[in-house]
Amino acid sequence: MSVSQCRYAVAILLCGALSCLHAKAEDLKAYPDGTGKDVFVRVCTRCHEAANTTKLRLTRRQWQGKVYAQADRGAEATGEELDQIVDYLARNFGPDKPQTAGGGK
Repeated sequence: MSVSQCRYAVAILLCGALSCLHAKAEDLKAYPDGTGKDVFVRVCTRCHEAANTTKLRLTRRQWQGKVYAQADRGAEATGEELDQIVDYLARNFGPDKPQTAGGGK
């Protein structure tokens, strides 16, 4: 690989990393503040965009099933963190919470 090809590859990687940082900032704005938000954003937005969650309105049991299914698929979190995520989602994205036009709360 030539020097110019290496520079190009590094530039591509940096652009990808910067776009991930921007996506994280947007994800943070999409979610209501509260206990468990930081764990949720850290664990779940590695693979999912904000709209994937904010458009759903599920019961606590349904959220628990989804969260633990994701853990079975490789989401990296402790049992305590998974429970914090379930609590956060059930509190903020339960069936009694209205959806906004943009899909978020």
